[in-house]
Amino acid sequence: MKLLLENWNRYLKEVEFHDSPDEDKPGKNQIIVFDPNEEYNIEGDTHGGLSHMIKHYMEFEPSKVASALKQAIEKAKGFDNFILRSVKSGQAVTGDEAKNAANENAMLNTFDMINDKLKNNQPLTNEEEQLKQFISPLNTEYQNLINSYMSSAADVENIQDAAAIKQVLDAGKIIKFIGAYKGKPVQYFFNPSNTGLVAYKDQKVATLFRIDKKGNDLSKAAKYFSRGVELKNPAFAKALASFGAPQATQQSQPQKKQRSAGQQKKKGPNPRAMAMGMSRGGKTPEEIQAQIKKSIGIDISVDNIKKMIGA
Repeated sequence: MKLLLENWNRYLKEVEFHDSPDEDKPGKNQIIVFDPNEEYNIEGDTHGGLSHMIKHYMEFEPSKVASALKQAIEKAKGFDNFILRSVKSGQAVTGDEAKNAANENAMLNTFDMINDKLKNNQPLTNEEEQLKQFISPLNTEYQNLINSYMSSAADVENIQDAAAIKQVLDAGKIIKFIGAYKGKPVQYFFNPSNTGLVAYKDQKVATLFRIDKKGNDLSKAAKYFSRGVELKNPAFAKALASFGAPQATQQSQPQKKQRSAGQQKKKGPNPRAMAMGMSRGGKTPEEIQAQIKKSIGIDISVDNIKKMIGA
Protein backbone atom coordinates (compact mmCIF):
# COMPACT_ATOMS: atom_id res chain seq x y z
CA MET A 1 0.00 0.00 0.00
CA LYS A 2 2.84 2.40 0.82
CA LEU A 3 4.42 1.77 -2.57
CA LEU A 4 1.10 2.42 -4.33
CA LEU A 5 0.71 5.71 -2.50
CA GLU A 6 4.27 6.74 -3.37
CA ASN A 7 3.68 5.94 -7.05
CA TRP A 8 0.39 7.83 -6.93
CA ASN A 9 1.93 10.93 -5.37
CA ARG A 10 4.82 10.86 -7.83
CA TYR A 11 2.36 10.66 -10.71
CA LEU A 12 0.30 13.60 -9.46
CA LYS A 13 3.42 15.78 -9.24
CA GLU A 14 5.07 14.86 -12.51
CA VAL A 15 2.29 13.68 -14.87
CA GLU A 16 4.79 11.40 -16.59
CA PHE A 17 3.87 10.28 -20.11
CA HIS A 18 4.84 7.41 -22.32
CA ASP A 19 7.07 8.64 -25.15
CA SER A 20 6.60 7.20 -28.63
CA PRO A 21 7.36 8.03 -32.27
CA ASP A 22 5.15 10.90 -33.41
CA GLU A 23 3.29 11.43 -36.66
CA ASP A 24 3.77 15.15 -37.17
CA LYS A 25 1.41 17.73 -38.70
CA PRO A 26 -1.33 18.23 -36.05
CA GLY A 27 -1.93 21.55 -37.86
CA LYS A 28 -2.27 20.03 -41.33
CA ASN A 29 -0.30 21.37 -44.30
CA GLN A 30 1.47 24.59 -43.28
CA ILE A 31 4.14 25.51 -40.75
CA ILE A 32 5.77 28.76 -39.68
CA VAL A 33 9.57 28.56 -39.50
CA PHE A 34 12.38 31.07 -39.11
CA ASP A 35 15.18 29.32 -40.95
CA PRO A 36 14.92 28.43 -44.67
CA ASN A 37 16.81 25.20 -43.97
CA GLU A 38 14.56 24.14 -41.10
CA GLU A 39 13.36 20.52 -41.27
CA TYR A 40 10.11 19.28 -39.75
CA ASN A 41 10.34 15.49 -39.79
CA ILE A 42 9.58 12.52 -37.60
CA GLU A 43 12.65 11.90 -35.47
CA GLY A 44 12.83 10.01 -32.18
CA ASP A 45 10.21 9.36 -29.49
CA THR A 46 8.79 12.88 -29.47
CA HIS A 47 5.13 12.05 -28.76
CA GLY A 48 4.99 12.70 -25.02
CA GLY A 49 3.00 14.94 -22.68
CA LEU A 50 3.58 18.24 -24.48
CA SER A 51 2.84 16.64 -27.83
CA HIS A 52 -0.43 15.22 -26.51
CA MET A 53 -1.35 18.66 -25.19
CA ILE A 54 -0.71 20.27 -28.58
CA LYS A 55 -2.87 17.63 -30.22
CA HIS A 56 -5.73 17.26 -27.72
CA TYR A 57 -6.09 20.25 -25.36
CA MET A 58 -8.15 22.15 -27.93
CA GLU A 59 -10.80 19.45 -27.49
CA PHE A 60 -11.27 20.69 -23.92
CA GLU A 61 -10.46 24.41 -24.16
CA PRO A 62 -10.75 25.47 -27.81
CA SER A 63 -10.96 29.19 -27.06
CA LYS A 64 -7.85 29.16 -24.84
CA VAL A 65 -5.80 27.27 -27.40
CA ALA A 66 -7.04 29.49 -30.24
CA SER A 67 -6.14 32.58 -28.23
CA ALA A 68 -2.62 31.30 -27.54
CA LEU A 69 -2.12 30.45 -31.21
CA LYS A 70 -3.29 33.90 -32.30
CA GLN A 71 -0.98 35.61 -29.81
CA ALA A 72 1.91 33.46 -31.00
CA ILE A 73 1.20 34.38 -34.63
CA GLU A 74 1.18 38.07 -33.78
CA LYS A 75 4.47 37.65 -31.94
CA ALA A 76 5.97 35.77 -34.88
CA LYS A 77 4.88 38.45 -37.35
CA GLY A 78 7.28 40.81 -35.62
CA PHE A 79 10.23 38.69 -36.77
CA ASP A 80 11.85 39.65 -40.07
CA ASN A 81 12.63 36.04 -40.99
CA PHE A 82 9.00 34.85 -40.92
CA ILE A 83 8.56 31.95 -43.38
CA LEU A 84 5.34 30.10 -44.19
CA ARG A 85 6.06 26.72 -45.74
CA SER A 86 4.02 23.83 -47.09
CA VAL A 87 4.69 20.69 -45.10
CA LYS A 88 3.95 18.51 -48.13
CA SER A 89 5.71 20.31 -50.98
CA GLY A 90 8.24 22.40 -49.09
CA GLN A 91 7.19 25.47 -51.07
CA ALA A 92 7.68 28.62 -49.01
CA VAL A 93 6.60 32.26 -49.02
CA THR A 94 8.07 35.11 -46.99
CA GLY A 95 7.39 38.70 -46.02
CA ASP A 96 3.92 40.20 -45.88
CA GLU A 97 2.50 37.47 -48.12
CA ALA A 98 3.49 34.84 -45.58
CA LYS A 99 2.28 36.85 -42.59
CA ASN A 100 -1.11 37.51 -44.19
CA ALA A 101 -1.61 33.86 -45.14
CA ALA A 102 -0.52 32.26 -41.86
CA ASN A 103 -3.27 30.73 -39.74
CA GLU A 104 -3.65 28.97 -36.40
CA ASN A 105 -3.04 25.53 -37.86
CA ALA A 106 0.34 26.65 -39.19
CA MET A 107 1.33 27.84 -35.71
CA LEU A 108 0.08 24.57 -34.23
CA ASN A 109 2.64 22.77 -36.39
CA THR A 110 5.28 25.24 -35.19
CA PHE A 111 4.36 24.40 -31.60
CA ASP A 112 4.78 20.71 -32.44
CA MET A 113 8.16 21.35 -34.06
CA ILE A 114 9.31 23.16 -30.91
CA ASN A 115 8.16 20.14 -28.88
CA ASP A 116 10.16 17.81 -31.14
CA LYS A 117 13.31 19.87 -30.65
CA LEU A 118 12.85 19.96 -26.89
CA LYS A 119 12.33 16.18 -26.73
CA ASN A 120 15.41 15.58 -28.87
CA ASN A 121 17.55 18.08 -26.92
CA GLN A 122 18.03 20.23 -30.00
CA PRO A 123 18.59 23.98 -29.67
CA LEU A 124 15.72 26.35 -30.41
CA THR A 125 16.12 29.45 -32.50
CA ASN A 126 15.77 32.79 -30.73
CA GLU A 127 12.31 33.15 -32.27
CA GLU A 128 11.21 29.72 -31.08
CA GLU A 129 12.44 30.48 -27.56
CA GLN A 130 10.14 33.51 -27.53
CA LEU A 131 7.18 31.42 -28.70
CA LYS A 132 7.58 28.99 -25.79
CA GLN A 133 5.81 31.50 -23.54
CA PHE A 134 2.54 30.72 -25.32
CA ILE A 135 2.97 26.95 -25.05
CA SER A 136 3.99 26.49 -21.42
CA PRO A 137 0.78 27.76 -19.77
CA LEU A 138 -1.33 25.47 -21.95
CA ASN A 139 0.84 22.51 -21.02
CA THR A 140 0.50 23.30 -17.33
CA GLU A 141 -3.28 23.46 -17.68
CA TYR A 142 -3.36 20.16 -19.59
CA GLN A 143 -1.32 18.42 -16.91
CA ASN A 144 -3.49 19.96 -14.19
CA LEU A 145 -6.55 18.61 -15.98
CA ILE A 146 -5.06 15.13 -15.92
CA ASN A 147 -4.33 15.53 -12.21
CA SER A 148 -7.93 16.60 -11.59
CA TYR A 149 -9.23 13.47 -13.30
CA MET A 150 -6.89 11.27 -11.28
CA SER A 151 -7.53 12.92 -7.93
CA SER A 152 -11.30 13.31 -8.11
CA ALA A 153 -12.41 10.10 -9.83
CA ALA A 154 -14.89 7.84 -8.06
CA ASP A 155 -13.89 4.18 -8.16
CA VAL A 156 -16.68 2.03 -9.64
CA GLU A 157 -14.75 -1.25 -9.63
CA ASN A 158 -16.43 -2.51 -6.47
CA ILE A 159 -19.96 -1.41 -7.36
CA GLN A 160 -21.90 -4.47 -8.50
CA ASP A 161 -25.18 -2.71 -9.33
CA ALA A 162 -25.25 -1.58 -12.97
CA ALA A 163 -28.15 0.79 -12.27
CA ALA A 164 -26.15 2.52 -9.54
CA ILE A 165 -23.19 2.96 -11.88
CA LYS A 166 -25.47 4.33 -14.58
CA GLN A 167 -26.71 6.93 -12.11
CA VAL A 168 -23.12 8.04 -11.55
CA LEU A 169 -22.58 8.31 -15.32
CA ASP A 170 -25.84 10.20 -15.77
CA ALA A 171 -24.74 12.63 -13.06
CA GLY A 172 -21.56 13.40 -15.03
CA LYS A 173 -19.18 12.37 -12.25
CA ILE A 174 -15.62 11.41 -13.15
CA ILE A 175 -15.04 7.71 -12.56
CA LYS A 176 -12.11 5.30 -12.64
CA PHE A 177 -12.13 1.68 -13.70
CA ILE A 178 -9.84 -1.02 -15.06
CA GLY A 179 -9.79 -2.52 -18.52
CA ALA A 180 -7.57 -5.27 -19.84
CA TYR A 181 -5.98 -5.29 -23.27
CA LYS A 182 -4.35 -8.61 -24.17
CA GLY A 183 -4.29 -9.42 -20.49
CA LYS A 184 -2.48 -6.23 -19.54
CA PRO A 185 -4.34 -3.85 -17.17
CA VAL A 186 -4.98 -0.25 -18.10
CA GLN A 187 -6.39 2.22 -15.57
CA TYR A 188 -8.96 4.56 -17.11
CA PHE A 189 -10.30 7.84 -15.76
CA PHE A 190 -13.46 8.91 -17.56
CA ASN A 191 -15.52 12.11 -17.45
CA PRO A 192 -19.01 11.35 -18.80
CA SER A 193 -19.87 15.06 -18.95
CA ASN A 194 -17.54 15.53 -21.92
CA THR A 195 -16.24 11.96 -22.65
CA GLY A 196 -12.74 13.00 -21.58
CA LEU A 197 -10.56 9.95 -20.99
CA VAL A 198 -7.18 9.43 -19.31
CA ALA A 199 -5.42 6.12 -19.97
CA TYR A 200 -2.75 5.16 -17.46
CA LYS A 201 -0.52 2.09 -17.57
CA ASP A 202 2.87 1.02 -16.30
CA GLN A 203 3.05 4.05 -13.99
CA LYS A 204 2.72 6.48 -16.89
CA VAL A 205 -0.03 8.32 -18.74
CA ALA A 206 -0.77 7.20 -22.29
CA THR A 207 -3.06 10.10 -23.20
CA LEU A 208 -5.91 12.45 -22.32
CA PHE A 209 -8.42 13.12 -25.07
CA ARG A 210 -12.16 13.27 -25.72
CA ILE A 211 -13.94 10.31 -27.29
CA ASP A 212 -16.70 12.64 -28.53
CA LYS A 213 -14.70 15.65 -29.63
CA LYS A 214 -17.54 18.17 -29.42
CA GLY A 215 -20.20 16.65 -27.18
CA ASN A 216 -20.91 14.05 -24.53
CA ASP A 217 -22.54 11.23 -26.48
CA LEU A 218 -22.08 8.25 -24.17
CA SER A 219 -23.11 5.87 -26.93
CA LYS A 220 -19.79 6.74 -28.56
CA ALA A 221 -18.02 5.86 -25.33
CA ALA A 222 -19.94 2.59 -25.18
CA LYS A 223 -18.80 1.78 -28.71
CA TYR A 224 -15.22 2.81 -27.91
CA PHE A 225 -15.01 0.30 -25.06
CA SER A 226 -16.96 -2.47 -26.80
CA ARG A 227 -14.00 -3.47 -28.96
CA GLY A 228 -10.72 -4.89 -27.81
CA VAL A 229 -10.93 -3.93 -24.12
CA GLU A 230 -12.20 -6.32 -21.47
CA LEU A 231 -13.77 -4.32 -18.64
CA LYS A 232 -13.00 -5.89 -15.30
CA ASN A 233 -16.33 -5.07 -13.64
CA PRO A 234 -19.32 -6.70 -15.43
CA ALA A 235 -21.70 -4.24 -13.78
CA PHE A 236 -19.82 -1.29 -15.27
CA ALA A 237 -19.75 -2.97 -18.68
CA LYS A 238 -23.53 -3.44 -18.47
CA ALA A 239 -24.10 0.17 -17.38
CA LEU A 240 -21.99 1.52 -20.22
CA ALA A 241 -23.61 -0.77 -22.78
CA SER A 242 -27.03 0.55 -21.76
CA PHE A 243 -26.28 3.76 -23.63
CA GLY A 244 -26.31 1.81 -26.86
CA ALA A 245 -24.54 2.31 -30.16
CA PRO A 246 -24.22 5.65 -31.93
CA GLN A 247 -27.10 6.69 -34.17
CA ALA A 248 -25.10 6.22 -37.38
CA THR A 249 -24.38 2.61 -36.46
CA GLN A 250 -28.02 1.93 -35.64
CA GLN A 251 -29.18 3.41 -38.93
CA SER A 252 -26.75 1.31 -40.93
CA GLN A 253 -28.23 -2.00 -39.75
CA PRO A 254 -31.42 -2.04 -41.89
CA GLN A 255 -29.33 -1.38 -44.98
CA LYS A 256 -27.28 -4.47 -44.27
CA LYS A 257 -30.41 -6.61 -43.82
CA GLN A 258 -31.73 -5.58 -47.23
CA ARG A 259 -28.95 -7.46 -48.98
CA SER A 260 -29.85 -10.82 -50.46
CA ALA A 261 -27.97 -13.94 -49.49
CA GLY A 262 -26.14 -13.83 -52.80
CA GLN A 263 -24.98 -10.29 -52.11
CA GLN A 264 -23.47 -11.11 -48.75
CA LYS A 265 -19.69 -11.22 -48.74
CA LYS A 266 -17.61 -13.28 -46.42
CA LYS A 267 -16.30 -11.05 -43.70
CA GLY A 268 -12.55 -10.75 -43.41
CA PRO A 269 -10.39 -9.05 -40.78
CA ASN A 270 -11.69 -5.62 -39.79
CA PRO A 271 -8.70 -3.22 -39.69
CA ARG A 272 -10.77 -0.45 -38.08
CA ALA A 273 -11.94 -2.73 -35.24
CA MET A 274 -8.37 -3.88 -34.74
CA ALA A 275 -7.14 -0.28 -34.67
CA MET A 276 -9.80 0.79 -32.16
CA GLY A 277 -9.02 -2.14 -29.89
CA MET A 278 -5.30 -1.49 -29.89
CA SER A 279 -5.89 2.23 -29.30
CA ARG A 280 -7.93 1.47 -26.21
CA GLY A 281 -5.05 -0.65 -25.06
CA GLY A 282 -2.77 2.39 -25.23
CA LYS A 283 -1.04 1.61 -28.53
CA THR A 284 0.23 4.54 -30.59
CA PRO A 285 -0.90 4.98 -34.23
CA GLU A 286 2.56 3.87 -35.37
CA GLU A 287 2.41 0.71 -33.28
CA ILE A 288 -1.11 0.01 -34.54
CA GLN A 289 0.04 0.44 -38.15
CA ALA A 290 2.89 -2.02 -37.67
CA GLN A 291 0.71 -4.61 -35.90
CA ILE A 292 -2.03 -4.53 -38.56
CA LYS A 293 0.54 -4.93 -41.32
CA LYS A 294 2.10 -7.85 -39.45
CA SER A 295 -1.23 -9.53 -38.62
CA ILE A 296 -3.20 -9.23 -41.86
CA GLY A 297 -0.73 -7.86 -44.38
CA ILE A 298 -2.50 -4.54 -44.96
CA ASP A 299 -0.34 -1.40 -44.95
CA ILE A 300 -2.46 1.53 -43.74
CA SER A 301 -1.04 5.04 -43.46
CA VAL A 302 -0.67 6.55 -39.99
CA ASP A 303 -3.02 9.38 -41.00
CA ASN A 304 -5.75 6.86 -41.80
CA ILE A 305 -5.07 4.99 -38.57
CA LYS A 306 -5.64 8.25 -36.69
CA LYS A 307 -8.93 8.77 -38.50
CA MET A 308 -10.01 5.25 -37.58
CA ILE A 309 -9.40 5.78 -33.86
CA GLY A 310 -10.56 9.40 -33.77
CA ALA A 311 -7.22 10.70 -32.55
